[in-house]
Amino acid sequence: MKSIIQEAPSIAKAIEQGWQKAGKPQSFSIKILELEEKNFLGMTKKPAKVAFFFEEKSIPVKKTLRQAQDDRRTRRRQIAPAKRVEKKQEKKPRQITKKTVKKSPWTDQMESSAKKWTQDMLHMMKFSHIKYSTTTFKNNIKFHFEAPLIKNKNEQKILFSSFALLLMQTLRNKFKKQFRNLNAVFTTD
Repeated sequence: MKSIIQEAPSIAKAIEQGWQKAGKPQSFSIKILELEEKNFLGMTKKPAKVAFFFEEKSIPVKKTLRQAQDDRRTRRRQIAPAKRVEKKQEKKPRQITKKTVKKSPWTDQMESSAKKWTQDMLHMMKFSHIKYSTTTFKNNIKFHFEAPLIKNKNEQKILFSSFALLLMQTLRNKFKKQFRNLNAVFTTD
């Protein structure tokens, strides 16, 4: 007769785990060694412990297809980490021969709409005489004014942040799509 001592958060789980470890025998007996203890929140403080007694069958070892597949998976899991370590060590530093230039997500149509909106806003505010340049880089469209619009820097900062917000809302409404991670930036000398 063989025995297994199994610990688990509950007696039922300990019995089930012991039965599986024993190879799911048809006849067995169980002796409860320790009951689980739980704290006032119901969490296991001390696991249950059971002794699982069973008779070992002397049947020749013949695995089912399922057991053989499980054994192969287990061996792969044990071997795989070792292979990963070897691969990490074999990696050579990557040499960059060409710089990859990412295309800006701002399309020509979106950029021209943003320029027209800015031009219209400047005209309505009677600042149409102030020249500006537009550039797109990464996810940003930048409007750089050659002269300040307002002499007070704090008020100009508020004006520029309002411009950026209104421009992005106008573009969202016009193109009927989300402009996630796209920004409008207004600056001056």
